[in-house]
Amino acid sequence: FNANYFGRANEPTYIQLQPIPDVTNPQFPVYGNPDLNAEFTHILNFRYNNFNFASGDVLFFNLSGNYTENKIVSNIVRSNVSGVGLVQETRYLNADGYYTANAFYNFSKPFQEKKYVFSFNGSANYINNISFTDNIRNKGKNWIFSQGLNMQINPNRNLEFNPGLRYSFNTNTNDAITNNNTKVSSYAMNFNTRVYFLKTLLFGTDLSKTFNNGYSSSLAVNPFIINTYLEKQFLKDKSATLRFQAFDLLDENTSVSRQVSANTITDSRSNRLSRYFLLTFTMRIQKFSGKQPQQNGPDFRGPGGQQTRPEGGMIRRDGGGGPPNNNNNF
Repeated sequence: FNANYFGRANEPTYIQLQPIPDVTNPQFPVYGNPDLNAEFTHILNFRYNNFNFASGDVLFFNLSGNYTENKIVSNIVRSNVSGVGLVQETRYLNADGYYTANAFYNFSKPFQEKKYVFSFNGSANYINNISFTDNIRNKGKNWIFSQGLNMQINPNRNLEFNPGLRYSFNTNTNDAITNNNTKVSSYAMNFNTRVYFLKTLLFGTDLSKTFNNGYSSSLAVNPFIINTYLEKQFLKDKSATLRFQAFDLLDENTSVSRQVSANTITDSRSNRLSRYFLLTFTMRIQKFSGKQPQQNGPDFRGPGGQQTRPEGGMIRRDGGGGPPNNNNNF
């Protein structure tokens, strides 16, 4: 078990402090506040770990939270200006009430001599955000939940299966700007396999299907991703590997996400690297060949042909007790 606390101060930036308005964009002027105070954040963290090496049980839990005094927040003021149109001013002020809380856990337990391993993991995050719009204080509550179940199945040395499920939920509510209240969720299923055959051949697949709910129709995607590979191992110790991989066979590698800030909610759709193929060759070099120093009896020849004792003492053979030859380094 581990617990710790620390705090940090955050000074306002030059833009937040400058008394002269920034009118680079006349429709979005920014006004600094020279009377801003530095914000200070208190952070508290608890962590618990329990590993049983004999049974293979693993339990990990983490709980953290922070509270910010004098949080520097923005005040968005909208007005109509003749000749310009709608103008959105950004001003800054200090406000209390911003805090976050986060929890995460992971539990794994094997059965039947670790042929079957069940893993549960989940997280919960809460953000109590403070913002101002048209000089009206708004409190935004953002909840994010995630829960997953994974299994590792090893019926024998040649087969391995890894099915899994995950559910996530993201909700945001506001007490002053109710039209920004949103709720999205997603379900994800994955299934990974590894099959060994003919002793040196390995075939693997990675399948995943995601269902997204609550996003706008332009972002509604439910991708089905199929990755696969075939691997050939060489040499007696299998230190050389030739692998052919195929990624995103259905060309559906698209993801969606939501980010909530003080005054905005941003939905993003990302088109990642689509279908492609990869051929790789890998060799593990574990040691280098070389001749070992020969050791016969209590004495052995050191550098320069001189005879030394095992404990590092030097036996001189030049027949004199004078100073050592400067050409030899001991």
